[in-house]
Amino acid sequence: MAIDSVPTCVQHGISAAHGTVAPYEKCSAFFTYASNETFKETGNSVWIGASSGTILLVALGFIVCIAALIAWVKTEDMRLSAQAERLRSGRRDRALRPASPAAGVAPDDV
Repeated sequence: MAIDSVPTCVQHGISAAHGTVAPYEKCSAFFTYASNETFKETGNSVWIGASSGTILLVALGFIVCIAALIAWVKTEDMRLSAQAERLRSGRRDRALRPASPAAGVAPDDV
């Protein structure tokens, strides 16, 4: 079962020799969430013809993206501030110290 969402202005049966734009020449506007009535309306809103679920999903996605970006910036700021404090204080964590030379290897060879 297919959903026929092609606007009525699209011309069918035109050969490819006429070009790829030829079937759409009678269309005045075309966008994803438009209903067929949109072409007769005078409104210039992106949301004309979109269901409330679509609008809600887009808004929710936008909010989640912004929240994730803010959380990432705050996390990185805390990590960089902690690293800067460690560097200023001259402390070295055990994980940051160079490993001791392997057994049998002279220090000059390392």
